[in-house]
Amino acid sequence: MRYDVVVIGGGMSGMTAAIRAASGMRSRGKTPHILLLEKNKKLGKKLYATGNGKCNLANRNLDLSCYESENEFFPYKIMTVNSCNEVEAFFRQLGVMLRDDHGYLYPMSMQASSIVWALSDRIRAEKIELHLSEKAESVKIQDGLYRVYTDQGSYETVNLILACGGAAAPKLGGSLSGYRLAESLGHTVIQPLPGLCKLKTKEDCELLNGVRTGAEAALYIDDKLYMTERGELQFTAEGLSGIMIFNLSVPAAVYLKQNENVSVVVDFLPDLTEPAIISYLESFQSDNPDRTVLACLNGLLHEKISQYISKRMNISGKYTGELDKHTFYEIAKRMKRCIFPVISSGSFEEAQVACKGIDTMQINPDTMESRIQPNLFLTGEMLDVTGKCGGYNLMWAVITGIKAGNGIHI
Repeated sequence: MRYDVVVIGGGMSGMTAAIRAASGMRSRGKTPHILLLEKNKKLGKKLYATGNGKCNLANRNLDLSCYESENEFFPYKIMTVNSCNEVEAFFRQLGVMLRDDHGYLYPMSMQASSIVWALSDRIRAEKIELHLSEKAESVKIQDGLYRVYTDQGSYETVNLILACGGAAAPKLGGSLSGYRLAESLGHTVIQPLPGLCKLKTKEDCELLNGVRTGAEAALYIDDKLYMTERGELQFTAEGLSGIMIFNLSVPAAVYLKQNENVSVVVDFLPDLTEPAIISYLESFQSDNPDRTVLACLNGLLHEKISQYISKRMNISGKYTGELDKHTFYEIAKRMKRCIFPVISSGSFEEAQVACKGIDTMQINPDTMESRIQPNLFLTGEMLDVTGKCGGYNLMWAVITGIKAGNGIHI
């Protein structure tokens, strides 16, 4: 059987693209013949893990720092201030109300299952043919049509949508297979790297393992400030974690691959200046000269962070009365600029997304159609576009899926 559209990938962008392609054809008075191929046993497997199961779908706060791509402005030819409204309208049509939590959009139920069920039900309602547990292995172009070969058969189609996802989270289906399909059709793939993951540091962080604290973190590349994030910092035995570190991890992974010197500088007290910290230390010394350095630092910092700084400065066993003004300056400096050289990012198993991917110079941003092969569309995480934490990647998946579904040629 010849299909109008074959979609490879049953994640957010693939399901969205299939639904929009079907509804668009029906609106033009045509009966859609669409096949959706998914290698997992069920649709949207990765969606259940997003946002700790709450499924942060989109974010109203959009600026040039929200997406990373080698083709710097490509994401913003697609993502606009209206993208959140498009996502909201799409899911309202599917019967899911969204809630706005300071710009972060979630299903009203705060459950990812609401999203997966709504998408799955609409796929059935649109009579989209669904093949689960079937893996696409190769694609050939024959007589102007695409022939998709799977581990169970082959299918001919006029339009092909690659929505295979990235290499992150292999236990949930992440792999390199989608990139390979794109390469076989002439597309360039910039080597995928783990993104939105922890950073492993040269410094031994065993003493800080498990600590969570508010802080500001600045990413430095060869001693030049690249970007800063503020929020909750989490420590692991190997290094740094937490949402703000995940956001820093995307450019960090890229520059580490280029053998650049990468470091994260942590400000444990972003609301205090160094003079204010020194003033506190001097007052503590005056009022409590017989108390330990740890007792002094614990008035400002988490106990384990106090121990870490004291150990690095070799003043752990001292009393505050023994410290001089120079030592106070050094303590304040380390509280405001604690340097963690980075040696690597997390693995794909630990990453939320893959950064880099298919070169977006080869994609039409209006339709997500390939500039190399006609009637070929590429969406979602496969592309060299990575969003920050906070719903940006799912919003990207939905909007690119909508554009691809609307762009098919029938």
